Amino acid sequence: LESERELVGALETFEAAERVDPGSSHAGYNAARVLNRLGKHEEAFARYRRVLKTDPGNPFVHNNIGMLLDLRGDLSGAMRIR
Repeated sequence: LESERELVGALETFEAAERVDPGSSHAGYNAARVLNRLGKHEEAFARYRRVLKTDPGNPFVHNNIGMLLDLRGDLSGAMRIR
């Protein structure tokens, strides 16, 4: 398992990549994954939603948004994710 320090370092790297290439869905997706691992679920959710604007068909993003909605207790919202 990664330490919190390693996760924070990874997040900083992905955020730097986003500043270089703001349209990079890969950097945004990976930043959202790290935020989720850090327990920052609302920030992860918002980041995933931004990724969908540039990569609307990404099944991994849809899956992770669905899981976060389920975590919120919004099972019906999770089931509607497309």
